[in-house]
Amino acid sequence: MQFTFQLGNQASFPQKIRLEYAIDYVKADGKPSRKVFKISERNCPSGNMEIVRRQPFKDLTTRKHYEGWHRFFIIVNGQPLAEETFYLKVDSIGRNIGLTDAPMTDINAYIFYGKSTT
Repeated sequence: MQFTFQLGNQASFPQKIRLEYAIDYVKADGKPSRKVFKISERNCPSGNMEIVRRQPFKDLTTRKHYEGWHRFFIIVNGQPLAEETFYLKVDSIGRNIGLTDAPMTDINAYIFYGKSTT
């Protein structure tokens, strides 16, 4: 899954931010389990920037994927500022066969933070 979003610093000066995304994976019992992924922690200049990332849905020794509705969050400085849901399809032998209802593959979330001082 690839996702893209715009991040905008509304302040007239650079600000330090921690940028992450999280996925609430569906567990075998149907309950969600959140995993947070760090994108970066840095000083961001005023204005907008585009962020593009890819998240594979390949089973790992530490993570098996199950069919169902998953939630996706973009997190700035510890605060979730955008959220989407998608449905992960799995075939009869447990292989991931794709995402449905996954608007974040073309997400255009515009996230603004910071305060301008006058």
